[in-house]
Amino acid sequence: MARPKFYIHQEAFVEARIDSGLSQRELAEAIDYSFSHVSQVERGERHPSPRFVEKVCKLLNKSRHELFYTEKQKDFAS
Repeated sequence: MARPKFYIHQEAFVEARIDSGLSQRELAEAIDYSFSHVSQVERGERHPSPRFVEKVCKLLNKSRHELFYTEKQKDFAS
């Protein structure tokens, strides 16, 4: 079975990161990803992996649905 392709709720993601007092670099270090990876995901230039989604949600204390959506939900996110 193919793994789901995740998309970012950009405004919610940035707001959650800032509300947590984290820069992109600090978030990247906390979840063990590169700064450029986090930056690309945040700008919508890269699809986050399930692992990335899990780590970010845990760190920011948010549900997956608050920060990300899948291909199936894409039409409803617009």
